[in-house]
Amino acid sequence: MEVSGSDPGIRWSGVVSLEHANGFVAPWRVPYQDTDLYFPLGGTGRAAMTSGVRFGFVTDSESVEVEYALTPPTYDPAPPELPWLDVFCDGERFETVLLERQTDRALFTVTGLPRGRKLVEFWLPVYAQMRIGRIRLAPGSVLLADESRLPAWTHYGCSISQGRGAVSPSRTFPAQVALAEGLDLTSVSMGGTCHLQPMFGRLVAGMPSELISLHVGSNIYYYGSLNRETLHGAVVGFVSLIRDRQPDVPIVVISPTYAPAWEARPGPSRLTHKRLRSEIRNAMDWLLDRGDPRLHYIDGTELFGEADAEHFLEPPEREQVHFDPRGHDLVARRLGARFAELGVLPSGPARTPERTA
Repeated sequence: MEVSGSDPGIRWSGVVSLEHANGFVAPWRVPYQDTDLYFPLGGTGRAAMTSGVRFGFVTDSESVEVEYALTPPTYDPAPPELPWLDVFCDGERFETVLLERQTDRALFTVTGLPRGRKLVEFWLPVYAQMRIGRIRLAPGSVLLADESRLPAWTHYGCSISQGRGAVSPSRTFPAQVALAEGLDLTSVSMGGTCHLQPMFGRLVAGMPSELISLHVGSNIYYYGSLNRETLHGAVVGFVSLIRDRQPDVPIVVISPTYAPAWEARPGPSRLTHKRLRSEIRNAMDWLLDRGDPRLHYIDGTELFGEADAEHFLEPPEREQVHFDPRGHDLVARRLGARFAELGVLPSGPARTPERTA
């Protein structure tokens, strides 16, 4: 049996739009027709990186072959990011596959899947653009749409939230929280582009969500995109834009996690990392004083602080910003716990649809 990535039985998750061209489906995390509105100075490829993106279906096939194309980042991060893909079977990680780093057309095959009908899902690479072509199943097998639903969580952030340094796509800290808490994650987290731009606020505000979180500040520090005079208004405006469209949804704002070289060193806008964190807290206090019971603030150093410095991805001689795999595990556990303490975790039916063999 052979279908395309656009077959109605394929369920795509973690995407904002799907582009169909040349026999492939390209998932995007912004409306692909309007990428220039989100990235007027270029860099649209970040929105085509498939962090948090997955597709899946119910099948009785014991093997799946997937045709794909893959484009790596235009820059070479150090340490490098490899195009790992995670395969899940009925909600459990079944296999992690290393894909070709750059290819216009290649195949990967998963074999040894359990007999009978099961939900098979593929978590796509964090730091690559991936397009899906033909999907082949064993002869005589079936492919059915996954009809189960989980509460929707939208998370906005930078490369830290995109998953830099994670072992594989399902082990970024947002993915781990989503899997542990039964949430349907859409990650609007893109390296170097988290500056509280109104277009991204508009995007998040328009996405059906039962939980929204915003991990902001590190890109603002590094690029100097906002200063003390403009940061307050940007935080208030971004959050208010979302709240106007999503009046009943919990919104959690997370300030920057610990970055040793930046804490006391002024960035381009003359704000230290520590001062920037304080200014975000001050802006949130203004909003919280207005009595919004569904608005919450988390200091990023509660999730990853100075005591966790051994879990940076970068070595000490470089600027340490991103988490190593163990760091992602720590932040996932702490963020899930904080969500629970704040009472923002939505409840929903377990993802266990009845299947017949």
